[in-house]
Amino acid sequence: SWENTSVNILVEGNTAFRCGLENEGGNNPSGWPQILTASLSTHITFRGNTVYNSYGEGIDAALATHITIEGNTVYDVFSVGIYLDNAQNCIVRGNLVYSTGNPEFFRDGNPATGIQIATEGWPDPALAKPSRDNMIVNNIVLKTEDGFYYGSYEKGGGLINTIVANNTFYGVRTITCQ
Repeated sequence: SWENTSVNILVEGNTAFRCGLENEGGNNPSGWPQILTASLSTHITFRGNTVYNSYGEGIDAALATHITIEGNTVYDVFSVGIYLDNAQNCIVRGNLVYSTGNPEFFRDGNPATGIQIATEGWPDPALAKPSRDNMIVNNIVLKTEDGFYYGSYEKGGGLINTIVANNTFYGVRTITCQ
């Protein structure tokens, strides 16, 4: 089970910058690297970290459950600030996600998405589980392409039992669920 790979870990007070350099200049040879990630994991907390000037996704929970992402600052990343993919029972709370307008970290001429949930397909379909039972609350998202974005992509699944509440989105292009 993917819920047993990494368990009960706290990632707190770290700074990650100029990471994901294989995408520097928008090359994207291998997708979007995850800068801080809980993958195939359960009961992981990311608290008080700063991720910036990086060429991938800021903080991710992928194929993971019971992940808490709180009190972090993410800015000027290339793809998405905070991303839940095939993630269940996660809390994204009290984070600051923004773009300074630095075009070095724009993709297709636009800043990254602020917070995103998706259920992407994975090479091993047995690992994939639809994103569900997640809470996105009390975050501030500024000047990003999409403030909040849900993408059904390959696997689908919808926003099942998901709460998106009490967030502040300012200067974002749109809030999108497709």
